[in-house]
Amino acid sequence: MKNKLPPLEITWSESALRSYKELDPDGLSAARSVLRGLPESKVVAGFSGKSLRIMCKQEVIDATDPATVGATTRLVLTVVPFPQLGLVRIMSIEQLPPELPKPPRGARSAMGIAVRVAGPTRAHLRNEWLTLLIGCPEDGWTPSLTAQRLMVLGFLVASIRMRLHDVARPAWRPLDWLLKKASRTSGVITAVVGAQAIYIVGHQGLGALVTDVWEPCAVAGASLYGLACWLRRVRGIAVEPSGHEAADE
Repeated sequence: MKNKLPPLEITWSESALRSYKELDPDGLSAARSVLRGLPESKVVAGFSGKSLRIMCKQEVIDATDPATVGATTRLVLTVVPFPQLGLVRIMSIEQLPPELPKPPRGARSAMGIAVRVAGPTRAHLRNEWLTLLIGCPEDGWTPSLTAQRLMVLGFLVASIRMRLHDVARPAWRPLDWLLKKASRTSGVITAVVGAQAIYIVGHQGLGALVTDVWEPCAVAGASLYGLACWLRRVRGIAVEPSGHEAADE
C-alpha cells in the first residue's frame, strides 16, 4: 500500500503575495477556494519541480458589488510543487477581467435568426444586439429574462422591416427619379391635370372649359403637388437645381 503524501505547505514569492493582497473581494474569494484544496491536491504533487498554471473560475454572487454580479471571476495561479520537501510555492497570481454572463441559448438562437433575416449586409447587428441582451453589468444593470424576450421580438420585427425595405427599394427608384427634379415632377402633374381636362371637355363639350374644368383640375394639381412634397420629405430627396439655376450659381 502506498504511503499517503502529507499535505504540502504553501509558500509565497514576494510578487505573488503582493498580488494576493491586492485582489478585490471576489478575487480573494476565488483564490481562497483554490488554496484550500491545493495542499492535498494529488494532481499538483504529480508536477514535482515543474511550473503549473491553475485556472480558477467562480461566479460572483456578492450583491455589494453590482458591477460584477452575475459575472465570473477568473484567476490564474502559477505554482511549483516540491512534494519531496513538502512544499508548494505560489509564484504568481493574475486576476483576469471578469467573464460577463451570456444571454440564454434560446435568446441567442432567436437573435441569430433575426440577424440572418436582416440580410448578409447587416451581419454587424449580431454584436450590437448581443450587447443589448447582455446589458451593462458594469453599471449594475442586466435585463431580465422577460426583457430579453421582448428585445428579441423587437429584433425580429426590425429585421423583417429591413428585409421588406430591401425588397421594396427597387420599386421606389422610378418615383425617386421623378421627384429629384422639379421639372420632371411638374411635367407629370401637368400631364395628369391636362388629361383630366381633356376627359371633362370630351364628355361635356367645349363649354366645360369655362364652367366645369377649373375647380377639379385645380384640386387635382394642388393635391399632386402636396403629395410630391410629402414624398420628397419622407424619402429624404433634395430637389436638384435646374440647368438655369445651376448656371446662375
